[in-house]
Amino acid sequence: MELVLVALVSLVVGGVLVFVIRKIQDESTKKSAKSEAEKIVNRAKSEAAKIDKDAKNKAKDFEARARKNVETDIQKQKNQLKSKEGQLERRLKEIDDQQKQKLEENDRFLQGLKDREEKIAIAENRLKETEKKIEGEIQELKAKVSSVASMTPDEARRELMSAMEEEAKKEAGKKIQERSQSAGAQNSGRRGVTFCK
Repeated sequence: MELVLVALVSLVVGGVLVFVIRKIQDESTKKSAKSEAEKIVNRAKSEAAKIDKDAKNKAKDFEARARKNVETDIQKQKNQLKSKEGQLERRLKEIDDQQKQKLEENDRFLQGLKDREEKIAIAENRLKETEKKIEGEIQELKAKVSSVASMTPDEARRELMSAMEEEAKKEAGKKIQERSQSAGAQNSGRRGVTFCK
């Protein structure tokens, strides 16, 4: 019976020991599991932080590249606009120059027309004056012819001699006037040369 009692006590002690050992093992397993879980959580947090950091860096890089691309596109568009503005300004200047040239040509043409009109008016006036003069001379000739027709040959000869003398005086006066003008021009030319020296 003692043996049975010892066996029972041994069993109870063994059961308690097994229970305690199991409990210790469970505790140890729990601790190691908890430690492992903490390590996994920490690793996951670290990975998450790394992924978040990488994502932020990639987002920043993407944003920087996108901004740079947009700025490049804007600069290209600005350059194209400037180029087009320059072309438009050059074209407008060409059109203005052509218009000015045409206006100047029109002004010259109109001035030429005015000059021609003035010359035509002067020529018409001279023609009218010449016509009047000729008409007067014709009237004088008619009067002379009618007076000569009523003259005797001696009177006609005297009248002719008088007319020739008058004509000779006029011619002589013209020649004297031409020579004096020519001499005056030469003298003024000499004076001008002397003055220039």
